[in-house]
Amino acid sequence: MDENTYTRKFNTFQGGSGDAILMTVFYKEKDGESNNYLVDIRELGIIISHKKEYTINGDSKQLVNKLVDWIMSK
Repeated sequence: MDENTYTRKFNTFQGGSGDAILMTVFYKEKDGESNNYLVDIRELGIIISHKKEYTINGDSKQLVNKLVDWIMSK
Protein backbone atom coordinates (compact mmCIF):
# COMPACT_ATOMS: atom_id res chain seq x y z
CA MET A 1 0.00 0.00 0.00
CA ASP A 2 2.97 2.32 0.36
CA GLU A 3 3.16 2.63 -3.46
CA ASN A 4 -0.06 4.67 -3.52
CA THR A 5 -1.05 8.03 -2.09
CA TYR A 6 -4.41 8.83 -0.54
CA THR A 7 -6.67 11.87 -0.43
CA ARG A 8 -9.16 12.48 2.41
CA LYS A 9 -12.66 13.57 1.36
CA PHE A 10 -15.23 15.22 3.61
CA ASN A 11 -18.43 13.62 2.38
CA THR A 12 -20.50 10.47 2.82
CA PHE A 13 -19.93 7.45 0.60
CA GLN A 14 -23.07 6.77 -1.42
CA GLY A 15 -22.24 3.21 -2.46
CA GLY A 16 -20.71 1.79 -5.58
CA SER A 17 -19.94 -1.28 -7.61
CA GLY A 18 -16.88 -3.42 -8.18
CA ASP A 19 -14.90 -5.67 -5.88
CA ALA A 20 -14.35 -4.75 -2.25
CA ILE A 21 -12.34 -6.02 0.69
CA LEU A 22 -13.92 -5.68 4.11
CA MET A 23 -11.73 -6.53 7.06
CA THR A 24 -11.51 -5.93 10.75
CA VAL A 25 -8.02 -5.05 11.95
CA PHE A 26 -7.15 -5.91 15.56
CA TYR A 27 -4.12 -4.36 17.21
CA LYS A 28 -2.66 -3.90 20.66
CA GLU A 29 -1.38 -0.55 21.93
CA LYS A 30 1.98 -0.30 23.70
CA ASP A 31 0.10 -0.05 27.00
CA GLY A 32 -1.56 -3.42 26.29
CA GLU A 33 -4.99 -2.05 25.37
CA SER A 34 -6.60 -3.93 22.47
CA ASN A 35 -8.41 -2.04 19.71
CA ASN A 36 -10.01 -2.84 16.39
CA TYR A 37 -11.40 -1.02 13.41
CA LEU A 38 -13.26 -1.89 10.22
CA VAL A 39 -11.63 -1.14 6.86
CA ASP A 40 -13.60 -1.17 3.60
CA ILE A 41 -11.33 -1.04 0.52
CA ARG A 42 -13.13 -0.68 -2.81
CA GLU A 43 -11.76 -1.46 -6.27
CA LEU A 44 -13.14 1.96 -7.27
CA GLY A 45 -10.35 3.54 -5.20
CA ILE A 46 -12.30 4.30 -2.04
CA ILE A 47 -11.19 3.34 1.47
CA ILE A 48 -13.60 3.83 4.36
CA SER A 49 -12.45 3.55 7.98
CA HIS A 50 -13.75 5.18 11.16
CA LYS A 51 -16.54 6.85 9.15
CA LYS A 52 -13.92 8.64 7.04
CA GLU A 53 -13.53 8.25 3.29
CA TYR A 54 -10.18 8.28 1.49
CA THR A 55 -9.50 8.10 -2.25
CA ILE A 56 -6.54 6.12 -3.59
CA ASN A 57 -4.47 8.20 -6.01
CA GLY A 58 -3.15 5.49 -8.28
CA ASP A 59 -4.16 2.11 -9.67
CA SER A 60 -6.75 1.07 -7.09
CA LYS A 61 -7.70 -2.11 -8.95
CA GLN A 62 -4.06 -3.26 -8.83
CA LEU A 63 -3.91 -2.48 -5.10
CA VAL A 64 -7.05 -4.54 -4.41
CA ASN A 65 -5.64 -7.41 -6.47
CA LYS A 66 -2.35 -7.30 -4.52
CA LEU A 67 -4.23 -7.33 -1.21
CA VAL A 68 -6.36 -10.29 -2.31
CA ASP A 69 -3.24 -12.17 -3.41
CA TRP A 70 -1.54 -11.42 -0.07
CA ILE A 71 -4.60 -12.45 1.97
CA MET A 72 -5.03 -15.69 -0.01
CA SER A 73 -1.35 -16.59 0.42
CA LYS A 74 -1.55 -16.49 4.23
